[in-house]
Amino acid sequence: MKNEKGITLIELLVTLSILMLISSLIYGVLIGVNKNYKQLSENNNLRQEANIILSTLTNYHQKKTLHYIDATTKIETYKIKYDPINKTAYVGKTTADISLVNSSLKIELKVGQPNYQEIPNEQTINPYQPLYVNLKLTNNAGKSYEINTLIKQY
Repeated sequence: MKNEKGITLIELLVTLSILMLISSLIYGVLIGVNKNYKQLSENNNLRQEANIILSTLTNYHQKKTLHYIDATTKIETYKIKYDPINKTAYVGKTTADISLVNSSLKIELKVGQPNYQEIPNEQTINPYQPLYVNLKLTNNAGKSYEINTLIKQY
């Protein structure tokens, strides 16, 4: 019997087909992980933006330095404005001119006690009453995040 060294064509083809099968499985897993990472990242970014908006509203609602005090009535207030056409919202002491959201996100903001209503133009808010907030953020990819909360002074 001769001592044949090397591999046969069959062995080479079987090895290559097994290698291709394993690499395609690994590639599929990596694609799935990458897609899942992008979705989690988008959701996390929307939550962070919502937290920033709610923190800003909470600051305006609870800090007396951010309130406008009417000279005649002595009532402390601040303003919130929602633009449903451009899907932007603003807050401010005397006029609502500080944007709550960056330009890449669309916001739907409803406030009320306790039923949520869209804000007509610019609304004056009494910080001594609870503020019910319904906030929905949507990014350019169409992903959205919605939260309902209550802001009040303690």
